[in-house]
Amino acid sequence: MFRLSVDQDLSLGCQLTITGEEHHYITKVLRLKEDDQIIVFNQTEEYISSVSSQSKKDLVLRVEKQLQNTSEPKAQVVLAFGYLKGEKMDWVIQKATELGVTELWPVITKRSIVKIVSEKKNDKKVERFFKIAKEATEQSGRLKIPKIHIFNSLKEFAQKIEQNDTLLIPWEKETSKTIPRDILADTKGRIIIFIGPEGGLDKEEIDFLKNGHPITLGKRILRAETACIAATTTVMYILGELGGV
Repeated sequence: MFRLSVDQDLSLGCQLTITGEEHHYITKVLRLKEDDQIIVFNQTEEYISSVSSQSKKDLVLRVEKQLQNTSEPKAQVVLAFGYLKGEKMDWVIQKATELGVTELWPVITKRSIVKIVSEKKNDKKVERFFKIAKEATEQSGRLKIPKIHIFNSLKEFAQKIEQNDTLLIPWEKETSKTIPRDILADTKGRIIIFIGPEGGLDKEEIDFLKNGHPITLGKRILRAETACIAATTTVMYILGELGGV
């Protein structure tokens, strides 16, 4: 059943008016008619609704039955990563959302191809990234859309890390230490995974993040976007969110 994220309160019997791109998709692509059902959610609650009426400009949904959504991970996993270009960024945001991350933090580092972005451009990029995350949330059955924040420097990123957080840094020059299962199990804050950009992280950047845990993802050198998903998948598996124990 098609799922639709809405930015409004939901309750049994209430009606929602859908316009714009979502109206076009529901009526022209899905070709739903009156009484056809759609799942609607607002990051807090989820309901089954049905099409009550529609016109060329909008359609009205009637909220009918509340659902119990248990798809959100128990732990807060944040994926921070060196700012990627174009489709690579879109792909990471989509797949990490599907895997269950709570936040996405693109970071501009020393070797990032993309350099400092103005606040205005940042806002536009976050808006586009949010749309990708929203669609991935709808598709994957999640309830909450990941928050997205762009950091223009490693210093900005480091200031966001809190005392109870656990910072994992997959790094190609670390060859022996793996993801610390015992530390993940005892983490009281967020689990933050930080992947470097295409050119990787240098020793100074690793040393700057002194509370981080450099780890290896294996013997092979992974592309930045591959490392993002490999590390996130491994952490989620260890936490039991992908059938792991």
